[in-house]
Amino acid sequence: MKPSGPVVTVLAAVAVAVVVLGLVTGRSRRQTFEAGTPQATVQQYLDAAFDGDPDLARTFLDDNTADRCERPLRRNVVADTVRAVLVTERVEQDRATIEIRLTFGDDGPFGSGGYDMEERFFLERLDGDWHIAEDPWPAAPCDF
Repeated sequence: MKPSGPVVTVLAAVAVAVVVLGLVTGRSRRQTFEAGTPQATVQQYLDAAFDGDPDLARTFLDDNTADRCERPLRRNVVADTVRAVLVTERVEQDRATIEIRLTFGDDGPFGSGGYDMEERFFLERLDGDWHIAEDPWPAAPCDF
């Protein structure tokens, strides 16, 4: 016996809803990095930048960079729909390079209307803590 038209329609609608829910749930997962790592330092810096908290963001910069960057954040360069993804990481003793991909724009299931850019963060370990050692996005260009 074949299922009737309305039954097929309901089953198809449920299947589509499950797929969409899976896409939305999968996209909202956030990777958190272990505290005290260069990756976590960049993540915390970006969180402060995205939240519009320049004072907190400044705490993740080394002293030389913080001194050069009197206005480390400009709220207008941080979109409300921005997502950062770790691309590569290289850690060698007390220096690290973290490359991320920033995706701006529509966060819908089809990703329309957005754009990507990649940024590199250079970090140094000072007194056991990792600090961003060069003009970081979105602070660059810093005042010299």
